[in-house]
Amino acid sequence: MEIKIRYVDPVVTGKTWDKTPVGFFKVVNKIKNRPYYIGHIPDGDPRNPLGKRWLGLNANGTYGGYIRHSRQ
Repeated sequence: MEIKIRYVDPVVTGKTWDKTPVGFFKVVNKIKNRPYYIGHIPDGDPRNPLGKRWLGLNANGTYGGYIRHSRQ
């Protein structure tokens, strides 16, 4: 099977280097305007730190446990 890289995106996880997974990850779910449940902030609210797009990544078999989200 040929692997095609479609997008390269440097990220910051907020964790120390030894707890940040390194590798190539598949997007397993996509959500537009996801609510921020921890802060009880609804989707579309400008205070929402997740922004308008949320991508769940299959990092080390987590099936969406790692995410990449927009900032705006």
